[in-house]
Amino acid sequence: MKIMILAGEVSGDIHASALVHELKKELPQAEFLGMGGPLMKKEGVNLFYSLKDLAVLGLVEVLKKYLHFRRIFNHLADVLKKEKPAALILVDYPGFNVRFAKVAKKCGVPVLYYISPQIWAWARWRRFVIASRVQKMLVVFPFEKNFYKGTGLDVEYVGHPLADKLQLSFESVPDVSGIGSEEKVVGLLPGSREHEIERLFPLMLQTAEKMVQEDESIQFVASAANPTLKSKIEAMASKVKLPLKVLQGSLSEVTRECQLVLVASGTATLECGALMVPMIVIYKVSFFTWLLGRLVVRLPYIGLVNIVRGKKVVPEFIQFEAKASKVAEEALSLLNCPDKSEKMREELQKVRHAIGEKGASVRAAKEVASFIRQTNVTSKGI
Repeated sequence: MKIMILAGEVSGDIHASALVHELKKELPQAEFLGMGGPLMKKEGVNLFYSLKDLAVLGLVEVLKKYLHFRRIFNHLADVLKKEKPAALILVDYPGFNVRFAKVAKKCGVPVLYYISPQIWAWARWRRFVIASRVQKMLVVFPFEKNFYKGTGLDVEYVGHPLADKLQLSFESVPDVSGIGSEEKVVGLLPGSREHEIERLFPLMLQTAEKMVQEDESIQFVASAANPTLKSKIEAMASKVKLPLKVLQGSLSEVTRECQLVLVASGTATLECGALMVPMIVIYKVSFFTWLLGRLVVRLPYIGLVNIVRGKKVVPEFIQFEAKASKVAEEALSLLNCPDKSEKMREELQKVRHAIGEKGASVRAAKEVASFIRQTNVTSKGI
């Protein structure tokens, strides 16, 4: 029995690999193929394309590489038609995966979607499109189940897979920074994609320079997702004079001594929220991507911690507001006002509860296995 699984980002690779790990226990005879990253490959997924083939940021950047993505799409469609897997599992990555679901439906391949695209933020009408192409949706936030009501889609809330990997305290986390806990430490988390780093890290460095001008005691640590990005970040950081260390490790290791982090919008905000680390969310894309986003996004916030809480828990500096002077002013305010930081931590504790209990990957795997058995019991002999 073959199962096709498609993930297109670092976070998708993390969550898809955890799901495959659990699925191998539920369906030991299954073979996995598809698209993803090194963690999926480590779990034995036969990858036709890797994250390196997909790394772009923003709508305009995607349009520039349209033909490249079209070739990948068409090749995977041919693989799907040839292999006729027992099921197709899509993991987030909506621009690609929602379209691919249409191909699978035409081929008669059952489709599950794990981790709903955040269409509740920018294209609510697309839930009906998804419902017409997908048989089962596994969502990670409680409010998402209500979002799909009235579409006819079978939706199950399984909790957020981040809960499985998150350290909810720093007690057992090793100190990889070598910076004493008595120091003022600010984390710079520019994201896990090269394009994010190119856009956001220079701004973070400029912000850090302005902060040091006001307070020379501040130390900085920067997070790198892998050795390649670590080299890139170190090269960028070498152009400025700052008390800065670049660390490659888990987010909990990097932020262990941080009183504050500057973080790219994304799942890292949820991880910092679960650890109750005060943060400032920063995000910049190309002008045309931002303009298109303004036309379609329907939520007042971009940071997941604010979206989950339904209010502005942490400051956001987006696009033209993302200026070093403004970010530095807010950062110094948080560092120098313990009451303000503590109030933020109290709100972040509620974000931690929204992530749910551990075991999301286990629950998701059981749902997937049950779905496959029900839909393939005759044709596949499971």
